[in-house]
Amino acid sequence: MKNKLEIYLLDEAADFLRSLPPLVQRRFLSAFDRTTAGFVGNWFLKLTNMADLWEFRVDGPRNTYRLFAFWHTPDEETTTLIIATHGLDKKTQKTPPSAIERAERLKARYLSENS
Repeated sequence: MKNKLEIYLLDEAADFLRSLPPLVQRRFLSAFDRTTAGFVGNWFLKLTNMADLWEFRVDGPRNTYRLFAFWHTPDEETTTLIIATHGLDKKTQKTPPSAIERAERLKARYLSENS
């Protein structure tokens, strides 16, 4: 049996999502729905050259918005989680190293508290 897939937002990711314009919030929610339904697309991609870091990506009226995430399956009998750590309003092609470091820190903290 295939595990159920759910999106879970850490506090920083939830705060970021709430701060966005309603149109961008709806686009993120749509990306979450498509992902949990098993669809694959450019709204949820693995970060290049990164071990186990992914990003939800949606376009807004002027910028592209990103939510960093990682996968977590506590055990074989439970739901697989995609944990969103935090977000940013990306104005350039290159992902800032500080954003990646922050995602790694939040991931490590989450895993240490929930494993």
